[in-house]
Amino acid sequence: MENEKIAIDIVLLLPPEIVEKCIFVNSQLDNSGYVSFTNGYNPHITLGMGCIFKKDLDIVKNKIQKLSEKIKPLNLTTSGYSGERTFGFAIEKNSELMTMHDEAISLLKEIASYGDATYEMFNESEKVKDDPGLVKWVSNFVIEHSGELYDPHISLGKGDKPKTDFPISFTVNKIGLFHIGQRGSCKEKLAEFMLE
Repeated sequence: MENEKIAIDIVLLLPPEIVEKCIFVNSQLDNSGYVSFTNGYNPHITLGMGCIFKKDLDIVKNKIQKLSEKIKPLNLTTSGYSGERTFGFAIEKNSELMTMHDEAISLLKEIASYGDATYEMFNESEKVKDDPGLVKWVSNFVIEHSGELYDPHISLGKGDKPKTDFPISFTVNKIGLFHIGQRGSCKEKLAEFMLE
């Protein structure tokens, strides 16, 4: 157990009114190829992913807590959808969000590993077994999805994009740490911190 690794996601948790919008859009879709937010999955904005030893979980929590103490709540905007088959709300990049993403990646680089993810490291691992794309996504996160390649979004599901009035602006004031589940979802919450 000491040497067992888990795949983690450091995320921004959304305010209730945005969670409601996400649940509404998600409920309009055929979720057979994704997850349903009514089943305990949390819509979120990923800041960074990686694989850590379970024994290092408390160290990671402490690092995220220290990060949360020096970051103010973030004002964010979505001005449209992103993605094709699987889509979500695209989040506009701003300096505060990019700083937070960079801090999360720095934190992960100190303790997480990359290039070695396996489906067993995920929550709901049997459902991840048939999703090599997710395993590769997490394994290559720093190389392929961080820095200038960072694409902030809120995944919503697969299907036809419903008509929505954009832009939508909101404030996030919580960071969450999750054990990554099927489709890159966040169900098993490991910790949550308020932004100061």
